[in-house]
Amino acid sequence: MSAIKGRLVALAAASAGLITLLGTGLASKDFLVEQWWLYRFGSGSDVEKRVAIAKLGERRSVRAIPRLIKLLGDSFDPDWPQGYLFQLPMECSEFGEWRLQKLMGRWPASLERAAVLALLRASEPAARAVEQALPDWDEARALRLAALLGVAAENERGSLDAQAARWFNPVLGKLAWYPDEKVQALAKWALEQFEKNLGPAVTASGRS
Repeated sequence: MSAIKGRLVALAAASAGLITLLGTGLASKDFLVEQWWLYRFGSGSDVEKRVAIAKLGERRSVRAIPRLIKLLGDSFDPDWPQGYLFQLPMECSEFGEWRLQKLMGRWPASLERAAVLALLRASEPAARAVEQALPDWDEARALRLAALLGVAAENERGSLDAQAARWFNPVLGKLAWYPDEKVQALAKWALEQFEKNLGPAVTASGRS
């Protein structure tokens, strides 16, 4: 009887070890796959980067977040020439209402689209990282971030969920208090898109 019991104990221990080994192997595989897409993000062509960013977004990669934020900050051209997603200046009425000018056909194939969607899908850690980066961003970058978040909410409803609204509404709430009125107006427009397409908006203080 004791021999049978000993065999059962040994079998259970072996099974536990096998499960642990398989789990470790799967985790290692996931890590290597993520590392591959991070490499393609940093070294590929624009098309390859866009694919890599999309894959990282699907995986909700936390390790990609600093690179995504850096892409949105560093790739900005203050002149926004033809070929960029948006074109400035935006038209302003006497009441200070700013209208977004979208270049037709640019959004679906843009690196910015891939980067913003990846950040939105990463939810909480991405939103917190963006909030930490905001103090170092000038008016032009803050304006662009608000625009990209708003256009994503307007055009990508089927690709995003309520978690994106939950964590990025406060980011837009902070932008709504930005010293520049253009950033404020565009952040409020983006909040409207979040409320309409993703979930309830927040007050300008960042609280729901």
